[in-house]
Amino acid sequence: MFGHNEIVGQKYFKDAPEDTLTVTSRFLTLQGEGPFAGRLAYFIRLAKCNLACSFCDTYFDSGTVLTYDEIFQSIDKDINEFYTKRGMEVPVWATGNERRIVIVVTGGEPTLQKNLNGFLDRANQTFMWSQIESNGTLGCALPDKTTMVVSPKCLEKNNVAVRYLTPKPAMLERADCLKFVMSADQNSPYNSVPDWAHEWALNTGKSVFVSPMNIYLKEPAKSKELRAQK
Repeated sequence: MFGHNEIVGQKYFKDAPEDTLTVTSRFLTLQGEGPFAGRLAYFIRLAKCNLACSFCDTYFDSGTVLTYDEIFQSIDKDINEFYTKRGMEVPVWATGNERRIVIVVTGGEPTLQKNLNGFLDRANQTFMWSQIESNGTLGCALPDKTTMVVSPKCLEKNNVAVRYLTPKPAMLERADCLKFVMSADQNSPYNSVPDWAHEWALNTGKSVFVSPMNIYLKEPAKSKELRAQK
């Protein structure tokens, strides 16, 4: 977070136990951006990233190794608690084998983890929608049912964005949409959507989403606390 995280590659997870993911956090909320904006979403934030973006305000540099079973048990628990704490009955559509909830796997960079596909295959059996968000710089074959949101990021030098890193061709071909984080700084490449993304949208007929970049004047105390605890 804020460019302080350890940069790792896919080899970092090569010895990960089968049917596990290293998870930083999990929570139920409304999706606020992208193709599922407005839908109830269960977020699973995976640990580690292959980039260190100076503006990133999300902690993902450590996590807990959880089995698929443990993750799905926590999903059931979190969904039930979300409603019961509010004095509401858990709706039928939020349980069972056709949950009208989107399960969102994000990071960090989720395609680092070799067991991602197995998890998504299982999630697609009970959730109507699944989505991952990736920076697109790594290769990853995903289940056809899963929506891939590619959110390109920039190469940085001395914590200053220089230019966009073009996602791998295979990732652009697989992407269901692109999402760009936009900055108000007119000198930053994050101030505009790059030409290649406009061409991609014209050639594919797919959507390009934008969302505002959250800028801190200094790193929040909570961020420093989390990094110190890892």
